[in-house]
Amino acid sequence: MRSELRESLGEAFRLPKKQRDRLELLESSHLWMVFKPGTALRSDQLEDLSPLLRPAIVMACAALETLVADIAIAHFGSALASDIVPRRLKEIPLTVGQWMEFRSRYKRQHWGVRGAIEAWIEEYASTAPNKIGELFSAVGLESGVFKRVDRHRGIAGGTTERELNEITARRNRIAHSADRVGSRRASLSFKDAQGAVTAVRDIGHAIAEVAQAARSP
Repeated sequence: MRSELRESLGEAFRLPKKQRDRLELLESSHLWMVFKPGTALRSDQLEDLSPLLRPAIVMACAALETLVADIAIAHFGSALASDIVPRRLKEIPLTVGQWMEFRSRYKRQHWGVRGAIEAWIEEYASTAPNKIGELFSAVGLESGVFKRVDRHRGIAGGTTERELNEITARRNRIAHSADRVGSRRASLSFKDAQGAVTAVRDIGHAIAEVAQAARSP
């Protein structure tokens, strides 16, 4: 760190002058990270990015699951009111306990049913392409969603499903076995994690656009 910057930061942090030469700085194209004197955290401890990369993949998948659930919830009302209710929607299970709760809590019991369907959707939502397809089928969205997503993204047919299968498998391995393959943890580069997160983002945007087009008159 240049002496002028060190003095400016030391003054901003109200550090005594004798401590300012112990300030450390990490800089990237996105941020500055300043290490104050006496901290237990050292810059060399941040050389391994994998503790941040794996949660990034898990969080990206969680965001996509939320998006998929929100889309399905936005669509199931019209599917439920249609003359031909989708088979998968009719197959959503309800317990006797739920039925008793609907009778006691709601004057209009169908509101209880709607709440149960929303809860099932939120539980069933996934990044796995087969589950996304099943969920969208249950709420009356046309089949072949990933063919339309591939076309929307301008990529070869089958690419979105392959990417989601790979990302979902990696997310599950991270979540359930700390990303271990056998007795060792699998390697994960910044480039690989960035590619997964970018793919999830692009797929999410495309799914939202395709679903919106399906709702438009």
